[in-house]
Amino acid sequence: MTASSSQTPADHAASLASSGEANGHGMNALKQGAFDAAIAYFGRACALDPEAGPLWRNLATAYRNKGDDAGERTALDHALDCDRTDFMAWQRKAEL
Repeated sequence: MTASSSQTPADHAASLASSGEANGHGMNALKQGAFDAAIAYFGRACALDPEAGPLWRNLATAYRNKGDDAGERTALDHALDCDRTDFMAWQRKAEL
């Protein structure tokens, strides 16, 4: 299912009940360069499964592509809260 023409990506994201589904929509939005939509979908995925570090890294990627360093840092901090040994999150945080 995709967002209808009368529904914003944020509204559509909020209606999703599965972190996997929200993550999939986020990946599609990211590939299309729709970074605000990707942020909405990944944010929903993180809200549904807040202990999944990879979802937080996906959210960080969307913020990075948007050029939002603060958003990226916050998402990476959450990823590291999930797993302090997440090398990729540490590396990306060091690049900020």
